Amino acid sequence: MRVITVSTDPVQGGERSSHRIPGMLTDSCAEQGITPIVLGEGLAGKMNRPEIQKHKIHWLRDSMASVSASHELFAFVDAWDVAFIRDFYAIVEGFKSYGKPILFSAEKNLFPTEVACRMYPPSPTQWKYLNSGGFMGSMRDLQRMLSNPHFSDRSLEAFRCDGHAYHYFHLDNPGAIQLDHHCRVFQTFHRGAPLRNDNGVMTNTVTGTQPSILHGNGGTAADVAGIWGRTRR
Repeated sequence: MRVITVSTDPVQGGERSSHRIPGMLTDSCAEQGITPIVLGEGLAGKMNRPEIQKHKIHWLRDSMASVSASHELFAFVDAWDVAFIRDFYAIVEGFKSYGKPILFSAEKNLFPTEVACRMYPPSPTQWKYLNSGGFMGSMRDLQRMLSNPHFSDRSLEAFRCDGHAYHYFHLDNPGAIQLDHHCRVFQTFHRGAPLRNDNGVMTNTVTGTQPSILHGNGGTAADVAGIWGRTRR
Protein backbone atom coordinates (compact mmCIF):
# COMPACT_ATOMS: atom_id res chain seq x y z
CA MET A 1 0.00 0.00 0.00
CA ARG A 2 1.26 3.46 -0.91
CA VAL A 3 0.27 6.42 1.24
CA ILE A 4 0.07 9.70 -0.67
CA THR A 5 -0.31 13.25 0.63
CA VAL A 6 0.01 16.75 -0.81
CA SER A 7 1.87 19.65 0.75
CA THR A 8 3.74 22.48 -0.91
CA ASP A 9 5.41 23.20 2.46
CA PRO A 10 7.85 20.78 4.16
CA VAL A 11 5.64 18.51 6.30
CA GLN A 12 8.07 18.66 9.22
CA GLY A 13 8.25 22.46 9.32
CA GLY A 14 6.14 25.47 10.27
CA GLU A 15 4.18 26.50 13.32
CA ARG A 16 1.67 24.39 15.19
CA SER A 17 -1.96 25.52 15.00
CA SER A 18 -5.51 24.17 15.25
CA HIS A 19 -5.22 23.10 11.61
CA ARG A 20 -1.56 22.09 11.45
CA ILE A 21 0.56 19.73 13.53
CA PRO A 22 3.95 19.62 11.77
CA GLY A 23 5.39 16.12 11.52
CA MET A 24 2.35 14.31 12.92
CA LEU A 25 1.59 12.47 9.67
CA THR A 26 5.16 11.41 8.90
CA ASP A 27 6.01 10.49 12.50
CA SER A 28 2.82 8.49 13.08
CA CYS A 29 3.29 6.70 9.75
CA ALA A 30 6.87 5.84 10.70
CA GLU A 31 5.60 4.22 13.90
CA GLN A 32 3.43 1.95 11.75
CA GLY A 33 6.23 1.12 9.29
CA ILE A 34 4.77 3.35 6.56
CA THR A 35 6.62 6.02 4.56
CA PRO A 36 4.22 8.53 2.99
CA ILE A 37 4.93 9.99 -0.43
CA VAL A 38 4.61 13.79 -0.37
CA LEU A 39 3.49 15.44 -3.59
CA GLY A 40 3.91 19.15 -4.31
CA GLU A 41 6.88 19.81 -1.99
CA GLY A 42 8.97 22.78 -2.99
CA LEU A 43 6.09 24.67 -4.60
CA ALA A 44 5.26 26.87 -1.59
CA GLY A 45 4.55 30.42 -2.71
CA LYS A 46 4.35 29.43 -6.37
CA MET A 47 0.67 28.46 -6.38
CA ASN A 48 -2.41 29.86 -4.64
CA ARG A 49 -4.72 27.68 -2.58
CA PRO A 50 -7.37 27.11 -5.30
CA GLU A 51 -4.65 26.04 -7.72
CA ILE A 52 -3.19 23.62 -5.16
CA GLN A 53 -6.64 22.16 -4.45
CA LYS A 54 -7.22 21.39 -8.12
CA HIS A 55 -3.66 20.21 -8.74
CA LYS A 56 -4.13 17.57 -6.05
CA ILE A 57 -6.04 15.50 -8.58
CA HIS A 58 -3.39 15.95 -11.28
CA TRP A 59 -0.62 15.00 -8.85
CA LEU A 60 -2.51 11.92 -7.71
CA ARG A 61 -2.98 10.81 -11.30
CA ASP A 62 0.71 11.35 -12.02
CA SER A 63 1.77 9.42 -8.92
CA MET A 64 -0.04 6.33 -10.21
CA ALA A 65 1.10 6.60 -13.81
CA SER A 66 4.45 4.89 -13.23
CA VAL A 67 3.09 2.00 -11.16
CA SER A 68 2.81 -1.26 -13.07
CA ALA A 69 0.76 -3.26 -10.53
CA SER A 70 -2.84 -2.18 -11.17
CA HIS A 71 -4.06 -3.99 -8.05
CA GLU A 72 -1.74 -2.06 -5.69
CA LEU A 73 -3.60 -0.11 -3.01
CA PHE A 74 -3.21 3.64 -2.73
CA ALA A 75 -4.35 5.68 0.28
CA PHE A 76 -4.61 9.45 -0.02
CA VAL A 77 -4.68 11.55 3.17
CA ASP A 78 -4.35 15.20 4.16
CA ALA A 79 -0.89 16.29 5.26
CA TRP A 80 -1.27 18.47 8.34
CA ASP A 81 -4.03 17.08 10.55
CA VAL A 82 -3.81 13.29 10.15
CA ALA A 83 -2.30 10.56 12.32
CA PHE A 84 -1.98 6.81 11.67
CA ILE A 85 -2.59 4.80 14.84
CA ARG A 86 -2.84 1.26 13.44
CA ASP A 87 -0.74 -0.65 10.96
CA PHE A 88 -1.06 -1.58 7.31
CA TYR A 89 -2.85 -4.85 8.07
CA ALA A 90 -5.59 -3.17 10.12
CA ILE A 91 -6.12 -0.56 7.41
CA VAL A 92 -6.45 -3.17 4.65
CA GLU A 93 -8.78 -5.30 6.80
CA GLY A 94 -11.06 -2.32 7.40
CA PHE A 95 -11.03 -1.43 3.72
CA LYS A 96 -11.83 -4.97 2.57
CA SER A 97 -14.65 -5.34 5.11
CA TYR A 98 -16.86 -3.11 2.95
CA GLY A 99 -16.31 -5.14 -0.21
CA LYS A 100 -16.22 -2.01 -2.38
CA PRO A 101 -13.49 -0.85 -4.79
CA ILE A 102 -13.04 2.67 -3.35
CA LEU A 103 -13.51 3.83 0.24
CA PHE A 104 -13.80 7.48 1.30
CA SER A 105 -13.73 8.90 4.78
CA ALA A 106 -17.06 10.16 6.14
CA GLU A 107 -17.89 13.05 8.45
CA LYS A 108 -20.83 14.58 10.30
CA ASN A 109 -20.52 17.95 8.59
CA LEU A 110 -21.13 18.73 4.91
CA PHE A 111 -18.25 20.62 3.30
CA PRO A 112 -18.12 22.49 0.97
CA THR A 113 -21.54 23.92 1.81
CA GLU A 114 -22.40 24.42 -1.86
CA VAL A 115 -23.30 20.73 -1.95
CA ALA A 116 -26.98 20.37 -1.04
CA CYS A 117 -27.67 18.25 2.06
CA ARG A 118 -30.88 16.94 0.57
CA MET A 119 -28.93 15.24 -2.22
CA TYR A 120 -27.28 12.84 0.21
CA PRO A 121 -28.92 9.45 0.80
CA PRO A 122 -29.71 8.27 4.34
CA SER A 123 -26.78 7.02 6.41
CA PRO A 124 -26.63 4.20 8.97
CA THR A 125 -24.59 6.44 11.31
CA GLN A 126 -24.01 10.12 12.02
CA TRP A 127 -20.91 10.01 9.77
CA LYS A 128 -23.02 10.71 6.70
CA TYR A 129 -21.08 12.94 4.31
CA LEU A 130 -18.06 12.35 2.11
CA ASN A 131 -14.76 13.72 3.41
CA SER A 132 -12.03 13.93 0.79
CA GLY A 133 -9.23 14.15 3.38
CA GLY A 134 -8.92 10.37 3.29
CA PHE A 135 -9.71 7.75 0.68
CA MET A 136 -8.24 4.55 -0.70
CA GLY A 137 -8.57 1.98 -3.45
CA SER A 138 -6.57 0.05 -6.00
CA MET A 139 -4.64 1.99 -8.61
CA ARG A 140 -6.92 0.63 -11.34
CA ASP A 141 -10.11 1.71 -9.55
CA LEU A 142 -8.79 5.14 -8.59
CA GLN A 143 -7.62 5.77 -12.15
CA ARG A 144 -11.06 4.78 -13.42
CA MET A 145 -12.68 7.23 -11.02
CA LEU A 146 -10.33 10.09 -11.93
CA SER A 147 -10.96 9.52 -15.64
CA ASN A 148 -14.59 10.52 -15.10
CA PRO A 149 -15.64 13.87 -16.64
CA HIS A 150 -16.14 15.27 -13.12
CA PHE A 151 -12.33 15.47 -12.88
CA SER A 152 -11.59 17.01 -16.27
CA ASP A 153 -9.78 20.35 -16.27
CA ARG A 154 -12.94 22.06 -17.45
CA SER A 155 -15.04 20.55 -14.64
CA LEU A 156 -12.46 21.36 -11.99
CA GLU A 157 -12.59 25.02 -13.02
CA ALA A 158 -16.25 25.05 -11.98
CA PHE A 159 -15.65 23.44 -8.59
CA ARG A 160 -14.47 25.25 -5.48
CA CYS A 161 -11.95 22.55 -4.58
CA ASP A 162 -11.11 18.89 -5.15
CA GLY A 163 -13.54 17.90 -2.39
CA HIS A 164 -16.36 19.55 -4.29
CA ALA A 165 -15.61 17.36 -7.32
CA TYR A 166 -15.52 14.19 -5.22
CA HIS A 167 -18.91 15.03 -3.65
CA TYR A 168 -20.61 15.36 -7.01
CA PHE A 169 -18.92 12.27 -8.42
CA HIS A 170 -20.29 10.31 -5.44
CA LEU A 171 -23.80 11.73 -5.76
CA ASP A 172 -23.94 11.31 -9.56
CA ASN A 173 -22.52 7.76 -9.51
CA PRO A 174 -24.33 5.80 -6.79
CA GLY A 175 -22.41 2.71 -5.72
CA ALA A 176 -19.13 3.73 -7.33
CA ILE A 177 -17.57 4.43 -3.96
CA GLN A 178 -18.29 3.49 -0.35
CA LEU A 179 -18.28 6.01 2.47
CA ASP A 180 -16.73 4.84 5.74
CA HIS A 181 -19.93 5.39 7.72
CA HIS A 182 -18.78 2.98 10.44
CA CYS A 183 -15.28 4.49 10.85
CA ARG A 184 -13.55 1.17 10.20
CA VAL A 185 -10.54 2.92 8.62
CA PHE A 186 -11.03 6.69 8.89
CA GLN A 187 -12.16 8.68 11.92
CA THR A 188 -13.00 12.36 11.41
CA PHE A 189 -13.06 14.66 14.44
CA HIS A 190 -15.16 17.70 13.54
CA ARG A 191 -18.29 17.77 15.74
CA GLY A 192 -16.89 15.04 17.93
CA ALA A 193 -15.12 11.68 17.82
CA PRO A 194 -16.35 9.38 20.62
CA LEU A 195 -13.22 7.30 21.16
CA ARG A 196 -12.45 5.06 24.13
CA ASN A 197 -8.89 4.02 24.91
CA ASP A 198 -8.72 0.23 25.23
CA ASN A 199 -5.09 -0.33 26.25
CA GLY A 200 -3.77 1.92 23.51
CA VAL A 201 -6.33 0.88 20.88
CA MET A 202 -9.01 3.49 20.18
CA THR A 203 -12.58 2.24 19.87
CA ASN A 204 -15.44 4.32 18.50
CA THR A 205 -18.11 3.92 21.18
CA VAL A 206 -20.96 4.50 18.70
CA THR A 207 -19.92 2.09 15.93
CA GLY A 208 -17.82 -0.31 18.02
CA THR A 209 -15.03 -0.13 15.43
CA GLN A 210 -11.33 0.62 15.82
CA PRO A 211 -10.30 3.23 13.23
CA SER A 212 -6.75 3.34 11.93
CA ILE A 213 -6.43 6.86 10.47
CA LEU A 214 -7.48 9.91 12.48
CA HIS A 215 -8.32 13.18 10.72
CA GLY A 216 -8.59 16.47 12.60
CA ASN A 217 -10.83 18.18 10.08
CA GLY A 218 -12.45 21.51 10.90
CA GLY A 219 -9.61 22.75 13.09
CA THR A 220 -9.38 19.70 15.39
CA ALA A 221 -5.78 18.72 14.62
CA ALA A 222 -4.77 19.21 18.27
CA ASP A 223 -7.45 16.70 19.34
CA VAL A 224 -5.98 14.14 16.94
CA ALA A 225 -2.50 14.83 18.32
CA GLY A 226 -3.79 14.18 21.85
CA ILE A 227 -5.35 10.84 20.90
CA TRP A 228 -2.24 9.84 18.95
CA GLY A 229 -0.15 10.61 22.02
CA ARG A 230 -2.29 8.30 24.16
CA THR A 231 -1.82 5.39 21.75
CA ARG A 232 1.96 5.73 22.12
CA ARG A 233 2.12 5.27 25.92
